[in-house]
Amino acid sequence: IPTASTTASNSLTASPGAENVDGGQIFPVEIEVIIEMVEQFVMEPAYPNPFNPQAQFRFTVQRPQRVRVALFDVTGRQVRVLYDGEPTPGQMQTVRIDGGGLSSGFYLVRVAGASFVVTQQVMLVK
Repeated sequence: IPTASTTASNSLTASPGAENVDGGQIFPVEIEVIIEMVEQFVMEPAYPNPFNPQAQFRFTVQRPQRVRVALFDVTGRQVRVLYDGEPTPGQMQTVRIDGGGLSSGFYLVRVAGASFVVTQQVMLVK
C-alpha cells in the first residue's frame, strides 16, 4: 500500500518503490501545490486619529466591485455614507471623514465590498 506525506514545501510525495493494490509498481511522484492569497482589499488607517474636524484614509480593491463606506456612531446608527461607488481596481481611493455636525466621541468606519467587510474605529475630538 503506498504511503504519502506532506513536506514543508507543500508537496505530496509517494514513497519510492511502493506497490499499489494490484501489485504494480508506483513510481515516485511529487505534486507541488501553490496557494497564493491575493488581497482583495487594502485599507490604510484613518489619519489623523483622533481627528478634528477632518480625517481621511485610503483603500484599494483588486477587482471591480461596488464599495460602500459608512460612518456609524457607537450605538450602531449610521450617521453618514462617506463613499458609495465602484473604485478603479488597483488604484487608491481617498475617503474623507468630515466631523462637522457630529458630537465628540468614537465612530466606526465600515467599508464593505462584494468579498470583504472591514471596520475601523476613529475618534472625533472637538
